[in-house]
Amino acid sequence: MVLAALAVIIVLLAIAFVEGAPWYIWLIWGSTGLLLVFGYVVNRQSGLTLTTESFNVRVGKTVETVNLKDIQHVEFQEWSDSTDVSLHLLDGRTQKVPSLALPPIPVLEQELHSRGVKTVRC
Repeated sequence: MVLAALAVIIVLLAIAFVEGAPWYIWLIWGSTGLLLVFGYVVNRQSGLTLTTESFNVRVGKTVETVNLKDIQHVEFQEWSDSTDVSLHLLDGRTQKVPSLALPPIPVLEQELHSRGVKTVRC
């Protein structure tokens, strides 16, 4: 989705160049393009990795690892436009998973079930 938006901005900037657009068009479309590039770079560094023993979440340069044995259950709280995911640990703590790191929810839920982790939908 970000790449499609970036392609649209590139086309708009090409049109602005050909048509001799005023400076404020360059400012708006150029800054939008820079934000999209930044979002793409940050999002590429975000993700979730499940191994047979651990749940690893990477957002930017920080990586958080939770042992699957320490997870009581994973809660999927569905909203109208997104889903929040929380890890409920055996020691009573709750850890939120950033939405930037999430794969499609049905895929995540299936992978957790295949590893023996209980999931709850709210």
